[in-house]
Amino acid sequence: MIFRELFPFEVTKFYLDNPTEYLGTKAATIPGAYYFGIIDECGKTIAATCYTILTSNLVSMKSTMVTTGNRGQGVGRFLNGQLEKHLKEKGFGKIVSHIYTQNLPSIILKLKLGYLIEGTLRDHDFTGQHEYVLGKTI
Repeated sequence: MIFRELFPFEVTKFYLDNPTEYLGTKAATIPGAYYFGIIDECGKTIAATCYTILTSNLVSMKSTMVTTGNRGQGVGRFLNGQLEKHLKEKGFGKIVSHIYTQNLPSIILKLKLGYLIEGTLRDHDFTGQHEYVLGKTI
């Protein structure tokens, strides 16, 4: 697996091909986002995420996604680890991430990676849609 920076159009195609509607509507249109992905041995993007800079110390990780056939194999863990290493090298000290409260696989992954639940946003995108705010010092 190779970790590399992606052009937004690569991520847009990846997200539009993926059945997760949230990523298709939001992730590909985040202004100022830096996109990264995991490429398999055939050159296909199998996982992607992006981040935005909030302050000189803080970034917000957005919409991490692993293609359906590659889940449960450590790809998401590898992507997160490589992005954390990249961000630390750039001088950032903390990552925050918003995850829908019903997205248990993403919440479990983040907790295993050392993130802490720092708060809850109620009715954040729409009524009845709650999100956890998770944070990690890197």
